[in-house]
Amino acid sequence: MIIHLMLLMFLMYPSDAIFGGNDVDFELFEREYSFFVSILHKKPHQVPSDLICGGILLGPKVVATSAHCLRKQKKYKNFFVVVGSNERMIGQLYGIENFYKHSSYKSIEKGYDAAVIILKDPVEYENLPFVKFPIAMAQLPTGTIAVGQKCTFLGHGATGINNGTYLFSDLLQIAHWPKIDIQKCIKYIEEREERRVNNPPLLCIGYVYGRRVANGCVGDSGSPFICKRNNHYELYGIFSWGYDCDESGAPNGFADITNPSVRSFFEHFIRLYGEEF
Repeated sequence: MIIHLMLLMFLMYPSDAIFGGNDVDFELFEREYSFFVSILHKKPHQVPSDLICGGILLGPKVVATSAHCLRKQKKYKNFFVVVGSNERMIGQLYGIENFYKHSSYKSIEKGYDAAVIILKDPVEYENLPFVKFPIAMAQLPTGTIAVGQKCTFLGHGATGINNGTYLFSDLLQIAHWPKIDIQKCIKYIEEREERRVNNPPLLCIGYVYGRRVANGCVGDSGSPFICKRNNHYELYGIFSWGYDCDESGAPNGFADITNPSVRSFFEHFIRLYGEEF
């Protein structure tokens, strides 16, 4: 299911899938990306569940995602985090204890689209019936990334459109995209939307003013942009918005984890709930 914010926005929309990505098979997922999770909405007796957003484990009970993913929910009994699988609707379900948005989040245009999900129970990979590998945790950034530097985007969002219908792969998608110069990105947004951008904590990823299609899409909201440093992965961005999924030369907007306010937000919950396995 897509969170239908796009009906409420002008030109930006929260995004759910990767256009221009590739499948992540289980061997690669097990070896590199087991910290990726999906957020599902499952009503009683409903099959299948609805995909809401992606997310990433920062601790056994701590999931980083986008603030707009569950921003209107007050109860979470029908929402679950899926751990331990590269498939969109398969995995171990964990209940949600609570959901915290960044205090400065007001809308995706104003930035700070960052949130934490606290799981009811810690992820314990020994108790997962189908998972035979340690679930990894991503880390917060130890530095910055340069303009043009490519890192990794993961997501379960749409991979195509056919006659107005979004198409989804059953497997997690991966893409390696570069960081866009922030001033170039802001210029693009201001020219396209005819509004002023007041420098929110924004990380722009992909290709701008070109012919290449490299976009997040419906279902990718909350999904991570990660860089590998010193043999571990660090979280640099959380997917917040994009333009038309199949459009060339349009940027993707992420919450910038290197922003001091955003980083300290996540550090607070990691300290509170960051017990080790």
